[in-house]
Amino acid sequence: MKRKLLITTLFLFVIYTNLSAQKFAGGDGTKENPFQISTPEQLSNVNDYCGEEHSDIYFRLINDIDLDVPPYNEGEGWIPIGTFTGSFRGHFYGYIEGMCGSGIIKNMKIKRDAHYQGLFRAIGNGAVIANLGIENFDITANNSMDIGGLAGWVVYSNKTITIENCYAIGKTEGYNIRDVGGLIGGVTNWGSSDSIPVIIKNCYTIFDFKVGPDTAEGIGIIKNLGNIAGIVGASWGAKIINCYSNANINILDTNNSDNLFGAGIIASMVGASRTDSANIINTVVVGGSIVGDLDTLLGRLSPPGTAAFIYNDENTIANNWALKDITINGNIVTNGKSYNSHGADTTLAELQEQSFYEEVLGWDFDNIWTIKNAGEFPTFQWQHKREPVVFENDIMEFDFGDVYIGETEEQTAEIKNIGGQTATLPVPPFNNPDFVFVSDSNKISPNAKLYYTIKFTPTQLGEFNDTIIIFAIPCDIEYTIIVKGNSIEKPEPFATYTVSVSNHKNIDPTSRNYRIPIYIKADENIAGTKIEKLVVEVDRNLYFPRRVEPNTVNMNLNFIDSIIEMTFENITVPALLANEPKILLTIRGVIILGNKDSSEIIVKEPIIFSTVNNEQLFYDVKTENGFISLAICEDGRNRFLTVFDYAPSITVKKNPVTEMLEVHCKTIERGNYSLEIVDLLGNATTVETWTVNLGGTRIFDFEIDVSNFANGTYFIIMNTPTNKYSARFVIQK
Repeated sequence: MKRKLLITTLFLFVIYTNLSAQKFAGGDGTKENPFQISTPEQLSNVNDYCGEEHSDIYFRLINDIDLDVPPYNEGEGWIPIGTFTGSFRGHFYGYIEGMCGSGIIKNMKIKRDAHYQGLFRAIGNGAVIANLGIENFDITANNSMDIGGLAGWVVYSNKTITIENCYAIGKTEGYNIRDVGGLIGGVTNWGSSDSIPVIIKNCYTIFDFKVGPDTAEGIGIIKNLGNIAGIVGASWGAKIINCYSNANINILDTNNSDNLFGAGIIASMVGASRTDSANIINTVVVGGSIVGDLDTLLGRLSPPGTAAFIYNDENTIANNWALKDITINGNIVTNGKSYNSHGADTTLAELQEQSFYEEVLGWDFDNIWTIKNAGEFPTFQWQHKREPVVFENDIMEFDFGDVYIGETEEQTAEIKNIGGQTATLPVPPFNNPDFVFVSDSNKISPNAKLYYTIKFTPTQLGEFNDTIIIFAIPCDIEYTIIVKGNSIEKPEPFATYTVSVSNHKNIDPTSRNYRIPIYIKADENIAGTKIEKLVVEVDRNLYFPRRVEPNTVNMNLNFIDSIIEMTFENITVPALLANEPKILLTIRGVIILGNKDSSEIIVKEPIIFSTVNNEQLFYDVKTENGFISLAICEDGRNRFLTVFDYAPSITVKKNPVTEMLEVHCKTIERGNYSLEIVDLLGNATTVETWTVNLGGTRIFDFEIDVSNFANGTYFIIMNTPTNKYSARFVIQK
């Protein structure tokens, strides 16, 4: 009997799951795999999942839903979710971080004279609505109450309801209508009077309301209009926090009815005590206007006289603001405070600065809000992440050519994510382990790049091809990497070179033309070769290179902190006899009395050899480093040294120049200096002379009048006691 019952239960579960799957684009309704909504019909199917028994069901949009299609734009338009099945108590998302696809709801039209109108008829116990946008809603309702872009009614009894990170943009029109909000019409607490069970957090609206014609009587009389606001129409038990609205509310009543409340955030707050009336904290009204019969029933934030203001509790109404230009019946508010019905004054410029929301209101711009462009109000970060992962290029090919067995060749590339969501890359290994993917990260933020390296280390002879396909999360977006390479035997070297530097001890610290030779030898007789590139480094606090011999060798200097890196190119190697060293080149430079007694002279690898005809050589290289040390004059343990953390230089501050040439000169040596202006024909004019003395200033700034010079290109040359330094500038009047 138990077995039969189990089989029947499983059978019914399978039937339920299959029927549910047919109503949606995918998913199973769990938190990990929500039902996926892709069409207006599937959105309407949420009706079947209202009520307490469906409180654990999850839904999400996977694309935008446009309701401006039949039958949803015909007759009375959209039928609110839960109209026939009770309040929605599940979990509904427009966007979920890390899940593929997201959407907003567009063009919802409702023209129905009935209570509880909106995307949802009613939202009930325990419901969560998050990361959802509703754009261009248009509601017309007469003789009705509880009307909102997101929901007509939010009703609580014993489980907290959360509405967060949502926005609604649209308009409502009607007569004999009350409890109308841009987001929520009315909130009712049927539970404890000492709790605030409905949380409306991090939401915004752009909302217009105007009085519609009294088509029933045809004479334009409004009979019971009131409680119209930008976020919530009327509330008994809601906490509105970190929200803003831009609302134009017009409830002008030609019949002078009573209790016609209108406001930018909430129009009516009722409650048996201060704890169960609405809370309004850290909110702001960024624009709009309020029009009605009596100023005393209207507020930029909320009308005066509603429950929270009667209680005068600053924990209930706290830190709220409004654009100072908002008008009440055409008049500027003069008594706005952060804890009263109008909110404190702020300016449009402040409202378009992130710092106002972070520092004054305490909003979260790290995870929730953003101001995407200058001159805009905040929007949600999720709004700009809705585009799926998109790679600028979705395939990359690597050709390693010939690689010696046991050696490693590397090639680097980048993946750029031009989509809206962060991509996670679970990279599979290559089938051939000789190819390896290497990267510091496996995530790419929107509009960011991930740099990676493919290494090829062949372990056997042959030609090799391989491919991996990376399925990026979310959405399984494909990125393909194709590799190929050919492994060959490495030939035996016919020569082993040794490049070395000798040691230089007790050098005179006043030397101005000190030579450091670089030697080379080989273990075989060899001629007709050259070095394409050789790098030598030394500490520039002790030695500063000025030139190299022979002068056919190119020398480039690169400064890395206190190190000078000398790169020599196109060096002709002299004919070598086996194991007999010869001078390869000679560095000539200045001994610097810096903060070092000695420095290692390092010959860096790799050193690239070829024949003079640029043919490939097979060789090995060894390097032998040397050092240089000074004979320092001492008095006890104190050195007579001045330490400099810069090299001599001349810099033009502003270029091009009109009337005055401004130059910045750094000097080290003592002695006489001069500045010359030299044109392109070599004509020189001395414009400044000075002397650097012991203990005196070493850095100088000069302003030189060049008004008598013609327009053109010139050089400013600083002549030091042992060298020349120059900078190029242009005179343009």
